[in-house]
Amino acid sequence: MVISVNYRHTPEYKHPTAHNDAWDPFEWLSENISALSGDPNRVIVGGVSAGGWLATSIALRYAEDKIKDKGQLRLHPLPTVPFKDKINAVIPGLIATPLVERLADEYHEGDYEGLMKQKGGTVPLGRQGTADEVANATLFLLSDAASYITGAGLTVDGGTM
Repeated sequence: MVISVNYRHTPEYKHPTAHNDAWDPFEWLSENISALSGDPNRVIVGGVSAGGWLATSIALRYAEDKIKDKGQLRLHPLPTVPFKDKINAVIPGLIATPLVERLADEYHEGDYEGLMKQKGGTVPLGRQGTADEVANATLFLLSDAASYITGAGLTVDGGTM
């Protein structure tokens, strides 16, 4: 069985619209997989390009849900013609930023420190990252030290993904 999910894209739709659009069908699937003669222990999530990162986000949320994913398939297309420009990405996890402060106000009754403690407890390094750490990863990929790196995604998430 294959279920294909579409989601609304940025910049027209702001975060977390794409994540919610990707998660909602899988939440539905977790409630209905038996009725579809599916096995909740044999689910693979996948995505292409930005959808690959949405698939990773869904797989991480599965860890606390009824469905246990057996794997992930993430495809990140590169141009098929020779190119001289490097194509890399920095993929941050939850980083301590003003956005997180607004999320704390909206979803955690303004308890920013409590949110950071809660979320930091789910990160293998035991804390949230900083904007400087994301900036340093970006600077590295732009530097001569990364001159032979292309087609890479540098994840800056304290080991979460």
